[in-house]
Amino acid sequence: MFQILAPDGTVKDKYYLENISSDVLLEIYKLMVLVRLFEERGTQEAHLNHMPLYVSPRGQEAAEVASAYALGEQDWAFFYARYHGVALTRGVSPESIFKFLYGIFDKEAISDFLAHKVMPPYILVGIYLTHASGLSWSRKILGESPFVCVAYFGDGATAQDDFHSALNFSSIFKIPVVFICENNQYAISTPNNLQTATKTFAEKAAAYNMQSMLVDGNDPLAMYIVTQRAVRQAVFPGVPTLIEAVTYRLDDHTTAIGAISQPPKEEYEKALENEPLIRMKIFILSKEAKEMGINWSEEDDKNFKEKTRQEIKEASRRVLACSEELIKSTPQEIMRGCLELNSRTAVDKKYFPDKTRGAFLPEIISDATGRIALNFAYYDIMSSDSRVVTLGEDVGKIGGVYRIVALPKNFVENHLPEKYKELVLNNFLPLINIFGESRCIDTPLDEPGIVGHAIGLAMGGVRPIVEIQFSGFVFETFGQIVTELARLFYNHGGLMPMPVVIRLPFGGGKFVEHHRESEIAFFMNSPGLTIVCPSTVQDFYDMLWASVASDKPVLFFEDKNLYRDLIKGDLIRRMPEKTIESFGIRTALEGKNATVLSYGRLVYSCLKAAEILAKEKNSVEVLDARVLAPFDKDTLISSVKKTGRLIIVQEEPV
Repeated sequence: MFQILAPDGTVKDKYYLENISSDVLLEIYKLMVLVRLFEERGTQEAHLNHMPLYVSPRGQEAAEVASAYALGEQDWAFFYARYHGVALTRGVSPESIFKFLYGIFDKEAISDFLAHKVMPPYILVGIYLTHASGLSWSRKILGESPFVCVAYFGDGATAQDDFHSALNFSSIFKIPVVFICENNQYAISTPNNLQTATKTFAEKAAAYNMQSMLVDGNDPLAMYIVTQRAVRQAVFPGVPTLIEAVTYRLDDHTTAIGAISQPPKEEYEKALENEPLIRMKIFILSKEAKEMGINWSEEDDKNFKEKTRQEIKEASRRVLACSEELIKSTPQEIMRGCLELNSRTAVDKKYFPDKTRGAFLPEIISDATGRIALNFAYYDIMSSDSRVVTLGEDVGKIGGVYRIVALPKNFVENHLPEKYKELVLNNFLPLINIFGESRCIDTPLDEPGIVGHAIGLAMGGVRPIVEIQFSGFVFETFGQIVTELARLFYNHGGLMPMPVVIRLPFGGGKFVEHHRESEIAFFMNSPGLTIVCPSTVQDFYDMLWASVASDKPVLFFEDKNLYRDLIKGDLIRRMPEKTIESFGIRTALEGKNATVLSYGRLVYSCLKAAEILAKEKNSVEVLDARVLAPFDKDTLISSVKKTGRLIIVQEEPV
């Protein structure tokens, strides 16, 4: 285990001190003190019932502060709620962190985090590791100057599938990311021997052909040196690193849980002897430090602590006052900001209608099917916006199992250069041959990893289209969609666009389990998602355009029955003329006696039924609910006011 500063405050190898300035060493110590005093205040506030609970990182200050201090200004940090020492080190104010802990996450606090290149704290263990990897990856895809994302997590997170996904993707695609596991020995009461059968967490990196380091996490000098080295090699030659910082959580898991299970007495006493603040203070006050030019005394220490303690107290008082005002508010007032974001469309400026933008040539594709419409939508969108990428299983080399990320053979032969004709595969040209493997990305068979990385890519300015090969596979990544993708736009106050489109081919007839279901109902109660299901050739094309244009996440359900010959028509190729939300409900057939509402292929079943009823002198109005969320209530209510009756025809998971 790599160590420079021993528990007694002596330097084991002075060589490393040559690479750290005296100013840096003193600043790291002062920041460690800041974090410790913040912990004291946070614990007090929780015990006074001013905040619901406090998640203390006491004992882990060196692992967080020294590593975060080694990052460049352009680098980003992702962390779980416990590791707010990272945010304090990066310059986020104590007041902004207190707001998060009090449950007051306003735009001012969010802006503070984002301005300091710190993603606002996550609650779910490890779910953000793929986001960090995806954000770093975005620079490579956009061809921009690289930066490093550092993801902080505990030993418990290594048992999550997100840990595997992040390490696997970052290793395969050479993504500049650093993973720091703060091994604090316990997840609530679960010891390491129940998390893993390996002796260390660092050795797991070998399975991914990654660099790794096992470091004394209570040694700020070692953490600074190792993180600095990892950041450098992450950028060039593009090698991700896993750092295991062996430390110890000196406080309870949270103030809400308390000391349910006490660690062995001898273990805890040893941890107190090894704790980082005492170790660093001994060094800072040592003769050796003075020889390096560090002039710090007990009096300086006392004065700094008093001043910092008072500043933190004042910050907590301001946030408490804000919290007390909030309690007086009605639920409607509390939710106003989120509801306003939900009601407001968010479209990237590149996609606003412009009279000077003409259609694509040839403008009309005759006898197009749903699949052909998606083929041209993909091609036209990716030709128009270099930020758009598509990723998923088999979407690159073969253009997807349904040949959606591809162009039909006759178009290739008639309109593309000669070089593309010989690359046609089974009557389709995979778009990877036109846009390259950095934009048509074949991924591992890992739905949570695909969606998690798409979220990170969106954070970095990429506009990803994800294909879930069959919609039945979406349950593998349900958590990433409903707990992260759906909420991040709102959690970040709309300051960070989340333009992720997830394509979900569903239905299809006689297929094995998980290849034919309709999962729309499972997502309808998840706020924050736009959910669409086109049923006409033109809508397949137009609505994919409009979905990509949206800065909010869209679930794009595609009824596989409509891919081929069930529907046909002329396709007009053009830029989107309206937002995805405004597509609303389409009136497929006007009528007087009853309203029938449906979507996907079932719209055509309803139209056939309407033909039969018409012969019986019953006039039926058929509505196509092509945008299921947010739902177009006005059109439905208007129709039912006219007809007086409503029948809903929908897919059911029988």
